[in-house]
Amino acid sequence: MSRVGPAVGCALATSLLLLVACGPGEGSVFALDVGVCFDDPEETQGIEEVELVPCDEPHDNEVYATFDLDEEAYPGGARVEGAALDGCTEAFPEPVAERYRDTDLAIGVLTPSEDSWEDGDREVVCFLTSPDGLLTGSLLEELE
Repeated sequence: MSRVGPAVGCALATSLLLLVACGPGEGSVFALDVGVCFDDPEETQGIEEVELVPCDEPHDNEVYATFDLDEEAYPGGARVEGAALDGCTEAFPEPVAERYRDTDLAIGVLTPSEDSWEDGDREVVCFLTSPDGLLTGSLLEELE
């Protein structure tokens, strides 16, 4: 099983960008929970693991939501990515959006690959990222 990603869309700044609590070490993309921070994987297809990073250290991404797609048959990569971006945009925490509206912060997604879909994987992982630099600290914890 593997995942496709990262895809990034929907910047919090006024322009739209399209780019397709944790401990250090590698972590499975099938077990990323809300609040986990991780670095970008080297590959963009067939991702199975990512490098987990403590959120108080510089990192590329922070998971803010997960959800399952409900289609039975694999609808194709473009439809999966579109549904993922739509769902992640809807799940985006409004306080984060308001606070970071004028920044380069963007939404990213990890989506099921066709192979992992056949194995029952339907989970989308939504994460915050900054295409222009690293994040430091948990954006979600800052809002608590």
